[in-house]
Amino acid sequence: MGGIKRFRDKHPTREKTIFMTEEMRETWIEVQADQEDNFRKQCVRDVIEVYGGGKFDPAWGGQVPNSLKRQASGKTERRSAATMPEISTMLSNFKGASMKEITNSMVSIPGFHNYCPPEWNRLTPNAKKELTRLLSVENLSKWEFDIFKVTELTRMTFAPEETCTNPEDSSLSSKVGGEQCCPLLFVGWAILCAPMAQVAMKGSLEGYYNTRDDSDQPRTIGTDDDDGSSSDTTQFHYNFNEHLKIYPEAICNFLREIEERYSIDNPYHNNVHAADVTQTLHALFAFIGKDLLYSISKPLEIFSLILAATFHDVGHPGTNNLFHKNAMTNFAVQYNDVSVLENMHAAVGHSILMGEERNDTWDVFKNWKQGQIVEARDIMIRAILGTDMSHHFLKMDELLEKIESVRFTANVVLQSELGEDSVSEDDLPSSRRSRDEKDQRQMLDMLSNPSNQRKLNNGGGNKEQVQILDILAKVRDMSNATSESSKTCEELKTECRELSSSILIFLLHSADISNPTKPQTLSVRWADNALTEFFAQGDKEKELSLPVSPLCDKETTKTADSQIGFLQFVVRPMYLLLGDIVPRVKEEVLPIVDENLKYWQEQKRRDSLQKQQQH
Repeated sequence: MGGIKRFRDKHPTREKTIFMTEEMRETWIEVQADQEDNFRKQCVRDVIEVYGGGKFDPAWGGQVPNSLKRQASGKTERRSAATMPEISTMLSNFKGASMKEITNSMVSIPGFHNYCPPEWNRLTPNAKKELTRLLSVENLSKWEFDIFKVTELTRMTFAPEETCTNPEDSSLSSKVGGEQCCPLLFVGWAILCAPMAQVAMKGSLEGYYNTRDDSDQPRTIGTDDDDGSSSDTTQFHYNFNEHLKIYPEAICNFLREIEERYSIDNPYHNNVHAADVTQTLHALFAFIGKDLLYSISKPLEIFSLILAATFHDVGHPGTNNLFHKNAMTNFAVQYNDVSVLENMHAAVGHSILMGEERNDTWDVFKNWKQGQIVEARDIMIRAILGTDMSHHFLKMDELLEKIESVRFTANVVLQSELGEDSVSEDDLPSSRRSRDEKDQRQMLDMLSNPSNQRKLNNGGGNKEQVQILDILAKVRDMSNATSESSKTCEELKTECRELSSSILIFLLHSADISNPTKPQTLSVRWADNALTEFFAQGDKEKELSLPVSPLCDKETTKTADSQIGFLQFVVRPMYLLLGDIVPRVKEEVLPIVDENLKYWQEQKRRDSLQKQQQH
């Protein structure tokens, strides 16, 4: 794992110091006069720094940034701490409380999550402005999101004294200073902490890290249309802070620690790939829509899956499972040749999260209940192990079988619930007509109609067919069944829970191999990076007299052929199935897949023609 660097902000760039309200300034002056209570003084200083999102400067001169001015009755007036009285009160009443207690108080205050990681302060003003646009909730949900732009914008140079080496890895002792990019840190922060992160970025552009006028309030998700799709999909985010106890600083610290453990020497399996997979998974969730997504799952599951995406390839050595099995490496011996790298990635990530390397500074699950932590761990392990390509076709078949089973069982349950012997709906008073019953009858009609049965072919699924995600959502809300069908109904609910989990895990696997589904400029760049890494493995295999793995022999592997085969036999069938589950994939992604396939076929034709001309 070459080139691991740990950022230490010893010499921060102080373009603008944080703004202090009068109440904050008075608190600082009061505690500064107390020469004996240094602990209290440090507490106040630390909290003010966290509150402001930057280094505290007690010599602040009183200039009011534009972001703290607003028009009122034609006059410009200054905002004060009255806009956040809880913080003013708390700062005025520090009596030597522990930092843990202070922090818990701070994060419990609505709106106090406008934290920016210290790397943000290292960026140029232009980079901050462009990143604020790229990492908006709108752009993050786009399939054509360009992770390479984020990577370049987060490129920064460190002096030797601003990095430290890993004392347990002597190979890193000479690698200090130099350039570092942190796309995973910023993309992960922007997704997991949305919309707080976007508010913080926007506020920082004017030099104040915790400013929020009424106009700054994030727009809410639009209400769903009748077809279940969001009417304002450009503003998709999860609002995890409303459902879970999340700490932006701890999340950023974890992302930084994880990103440092991705090897910068890998052309493909590096931190850029991890950031890309994280954003792509988020885009797939956005395709589903927040309401439908939360109707088949819960925030904890989604949070865990996105977190798993960030470290699904952490510590990747640049060689695949087959190499490790053939070479009988330590990884292969440790994990008994079973999903070797996937097991290693999960182990490394969980060691940092909750194992030997757990640290309070990056404890993402602080104040979570033990049951929640265990559940999150189970989801993340299954999701990362699910990215093993050797199980790809088996997982595809299993998912298809589960979908068909749920459709069949749902048909049986609804027929039992709305049996032929039941009273006709037309004979009932309108006051007794249940909306649930109408929904069930409509679903039954859809499921029972042979013309609506699922048809996975080159054209994708049937648009008139009731979507499997809608079935999962309706079954989850289904009222208790009658005694005659209670067993079958419970079986259906169990099947639906298992299918929901399988689909969500399948989405991470889909995101992991999504490069050929992206716009051409991106997909070609990813293909070049992947083959560069594969060829390096092939060279190593030849040196060790090992069998050369498929696609790893640069003498026989042609780029166009490799991409055509991957698209035709792996990616396209997978995204056809995915499009049958998530309609927007069929509408927006499959056309790109077909265009890329045509591109590589044309590229193969040109290569063949050029070869003929050379002879």
